[in-house]
Amino acid sequence: MEASSRGCATIISNKGGLPETITNGIILNDSNEQQLYDSIKKLISDNSYRKKLCFLSHKNFKNDYDKSQMYYQKLRLKRVNRVQNSSKQQAMIYHASNPIVLGVRNFLLKNTNITLSRLKNIYNYK
Repeated sequence: MEASSRGCATIISNKGGLPETITNGIILNDSNEQQLYDSIKKLISDNSYRKKLCFLSHKNFKNDYDKSQMYYQKLRLKRVNRVQNSSKQQAMIYHASNPIVLGVRNFLLKNTNITLSRLKNIYNYK
């Protein structure tokens, strides 16, 4: 992946998850010296093939990177919005405009000597 990100032609083996990491490159089916030698020789001798691989590797990496960044930003924005919305909901629960708090406030105004200005200071009611 690092080679693709820098626009280099890549040669990888077909072992593990390596073939899934690149879309344009040389994948060695047999991990032997002769196949590796032939692949390197082809890249050295065929300039147009090497340049094509380099260009396509970088292009695909850039597109995949841009897509992953956009996906990450969407996930991050969803998370931020979820946190903000839950914070707003929490604030509404505790805010003085909540019906329960209003009921308590009205009860205190009717049944005690607390003035409305004092209640505003207690509940930060605006």
